[in-house]
Amino acid sequence: MKTYLRQLGLFDPSLYNKSITIIGSGGIGSATILGLAKMGINNIKVVDFDIVDNENYANQFFPERPPTLGMPKVEVMKQFIKYFCNVNLDTYCEKYDPLKHGSSIIVSCVDNMKTRQEVFATLNKTPCEYYIDGRMQGNFFQIYSIDPLNKKDLFYYSGHLPNDEDVPDAKCTEKAIIYNVMIVGGIICNYIRMYLTERKPPIYYSIQLTQMNTSCERSE
Repeated sequence: MKTYLRQLGLFDPSLYNKSITIIGSGGIGSATILGLAKMGINNIKVVDFDIVDNENYANQFFPERPPTLGMPKVEVMKQFIKYFCNVNLDTYCEKYDPLKHGSSIIVSCVDNMKTRQEVFATLNKTPCEYYIDGRMQGNFFQIYSIDPLNKKDLFYYSGHLPNDEDVPDAKCTEKAIIYNVMIVGGIICNYIRMYLTERKPPIYYSIQLTQMNTSCERSE
């Protein structure tokens, strides 16, 4: 455990073995995967059918060398995490299937509300006991974290799932930037640490980085 010596007072990975599913390996997803692997968590499933595009390199954790353009994101992430953290990811280059990909902890890192609605609607088909939804646009982000067996949590979260056409869209050049990606991924990793060590994370947290306005709510 020498590798994790400086964090053992905060989180000892040898004490926890719950499975974690990350849906989406783009900006938030790649930062979350990297953070969890660096923390020593090695029971991670990653589900994503997307491929690496040029615009991904600036704000997602995909190496440009050796050439990765056009490769499945999960394949690139699997190789990157193995090299960088010596952790073997369980990867699936396909659409999320709750019966196949469900875990004790599920993290939604998708980029549209329709998929969020679909994932939420199928939580009861999985062994999920803790669910996180990370959202970001430009300098703004939101993180929801709920207990799928808590009716108050479910009611609160269900009221924050608008349709895609009702969500304001940012300019193409203002959609994502790496420091926001890193912040959101880091907070999600800390939420998972808190949950695993039996500390209740906030049900909702948001921040507008340009103004540093924050909002935080906790479930009862």
